Amino acid sequence: MSDTDPKSAQDLTVVVQSLLQQMQDKFQTMSDQIIGRNILRSMAFHAGGGL
Repeated sequence: MSDTDPKSAQDLTVVVQSLLQQMQDKFQTMSDQIIGRNILRSMAFHAGGGL
């Protein structure tokens, strides 16, 4: 594989973009879950449920 091979560079770019998109999706899912838990916990607390 040559460093200047455009096909190899394009393939690598596609693979890296795919991996980054998967990571972004997973982080977004985790973030949504954390926010959802915090909202539910806050609602329960304010409804008199305590912690």
